[in-house]
Amino acid sequence: MSLPPLYVTFGYHQVEITTPIPDIHATLTLWFIAMLEPQPVNIIKQVQITPAADGYLMQAGETVDEIIQEQLWLLQAVKYEVVTGLIAARPDLLWFHAGAVADEKGAIVVAGAGGSGKSTLVTHFYQQGWRYLSDDVIPLDLATGNILPFPQTPRVRRSMGELVPSDRLTEVPKFEVRLERDRVCREAMPIRAIVFVQYSPDVFTQVSPCSPGTAAIELLRNCINFSEHKQAAMQQISELAKQVFVCQASFDRAEKVIYCLKGELKYRCSQ
Repeated sequence: MSLPPLYVTFGYHQVEITTPIPDIHATLTLWFIAMLEPQPVNIIKQVQITPAADGYLMQAGETVDEIIQEQLWLLQAVKYEVVTGLIAARPDLLWFHAGAVADEKGAIVVAGAGGSGKSTLVTHFYQQGWRYLSDDVIPLDLATGNILPFPQTPRVRRSMGELVPSDRLTEVPKFEVRLERDRVCREAMPIRAIVFVQYSPDVFTQVSPCSPGTAAIELLRNCINFSEHKQAAMQQISELAKQVFVCQASFDRAEKVIYCLKGELKYRCSQ
């Protein structure tokens, strides 16, 4: 029996994934479960995965035709093609390497380099009752200043009890955090706070407010498509850095950061 195509959807744009390989199909379904639609509407890119003598053949668009031997590398490559395809389809948005969760008052954006603890912090927020927006990529609507959901399934590295160098991150296994559909945020949300995180098992958890200048520089550092917007991006980022609470957090346990952030936000709301 043939396996149905997967239509990974963001807004009105879709990337179609097809493969006859059951375990690849099942894993990609899990990775994009909250972004799948049952029918094609507006396919802007197609990704095909087929068996090959020495691994897997991945074809994506007109430019990618690649043999990949390891299954995990294949899955990561497919994810990259899907995400970059959807980003390219919406150049009007400002895209950031960050995660986000939301409550009724707005979203908390969590930014940082690979291995900094973004996904860990986002999933801890989610497990404490916040709604999920994304753990890796978020788009900002320049017209409204709101962020939009991009709810690919969060994948969290298993704690190794040590700080893993960036060149060894791929050696640390990840596991998926399964999402409940009614806990996935589907609407655009105003930004309530931004936190730049850095995990370390040897630090005392500390949350420190950022100046608007530092906040703007850090946001630019995490911006994926700044070159497409330049002046408009600078203006939006500068205003955002002035208007919302922005902080840096070093932490050894995610629940400590959440406790500190809740305290800061509650205090600021009372002022």
